[in-house]
Amino acid sequence: MFASSVMHVVESTPTRLVILDPPYYLGGGILVLIGIILGAVLLNLRIQNSTRVAMIVTIPIFVAGIGALTSQTTMTFSRETGTASIQRHWFGIPRNKIEVPLDSVRYATVQTQRGSRRFAIVLSSGRVLAPGSATTQGGEYDVTNAINDFLKGSPQAGQRQP
Repeated sequence: MFASSVMHVVESTPTRLVILDPPYYLGGGILVLIGIILGAVLLNLRIQNSTRVAMIVTIPIFVAGIGALTSQTTMTFSRETGTASIQRHWFGIPRNKIEVPLDSVRYATVQTQRGSRRFAIVLSSGRVLAPGSATTQGGEYDVTNAINDFLKGSPQAGQRQP
């Protein structure tokens, strides 16, 4: 695990908290490397249509690796605007943005299952926002504590986890 792949706080003020879930460099790098090596091996085989086979097999692996290397999620909690937002990027392009009122955020938690962790935000309605998938990247507990501390200091935030 590279330190830069760890979920972390990038800004923390009394009125604003920004969390970054950076790209998964190790996983993406491995996929890109497998795509390149597999493509080179398949191209060096002297079988009929080896170029076509190499492209069909390696391009999806390579593209998935590039996607992992360029994906990130930014979570912003702002007392000034009264909102909590989650902005995902894939291939560097903004995808779906989720924005909810800050006072509807009850608490943040880490869900564990089969050796992996998933960071989640629980809303007052019971809805769970999971900005990413299950991972072993790290930083989830520090981010959870930072969010819960931020919400605790907010006069408009929902209840904390019991």
